Amino acid sequence: MRLEESEAKHLFGSSRKDNMRSLDQTVFTSLSQYSGLTQNATRSNKRAKGNITHMFEAHGREDVDAVTARYFYAHGIPFNIVRGPQFQEKIYAINNAPKGYVPPKYERLRTRLLDKQRSQIDHELGALRNEWPTYEISIISDG
Repeated sequence: MRLEESEAKHLFGSSRKDNMRSLDQTVFTSLSQYSGLTQNATRSNKRAKGNITHMFEAHGREDVDAVTARYFYAHGIPFNIVRGPQFQEKIYAINNAPKGYVPPKYERLRTRLLDKQRSQIDHELGALRNEWPTYEISIISDG
């Protein structure tokens, strides 16, 4: 914290020319500290491990992105689906699913889960349906 305070004093407490000189010194000091020039081997080792971990995580994200894209392309799913809240909800649910989660099979998806979702929607719309005649509302769906 003291380093940050002294840097702030140098940057904001003197002329522009002095600020640039202080900024150069600050950048050099920061670079030398974090590049391992003044650090011991274990600290440098931890940083290297963190960079490697970050690299593998980035590679893993790219793999997941590729699989997701391939799924969309193979099934002709419109890209705007990604903008919907249900897509983000699905990703969150999968990320937080119990280990070993297996997605529902074809039969369960088209029967029990569909019926359950329809019942839930009917329940949520129940209060609104009572007001439909008052406001002359109708819902039409083609699919």
